Amino acid sequence: MRRIPGISFMDAAYEDRCLVTQDRDFIRLTVRFLERHEPHNGVLLVPKSLPLDHFTGIAQALQRYADAHADPPMAYVIDFSEMSS
Repeated sequence: MRRIPGISFMDAAYEDRCLVTQDRDFIRLTVRFLERHEPHNGVLLVPKSLPLDHFTGIAQALQRYADAHADPPMAYVIDFSEMSS
């Protein structure tokens, strides 16, 4: 059973979290949230080439991203990470 993207998106927004995903559908969903003025704390898209079970690589790449983007406002931001495996 696939979870409805909007539900996890809302969870992230209410918990003041940026959503990290490989799912490009969140680009369209971000636009919809912006148009409706719904809560949104950003989306960081990771490459599909990075295996989701490569936890260390993902964590290191997220740390590099966080270091390079110290406390930016993320509301309605869509960004693409450069992650290496």
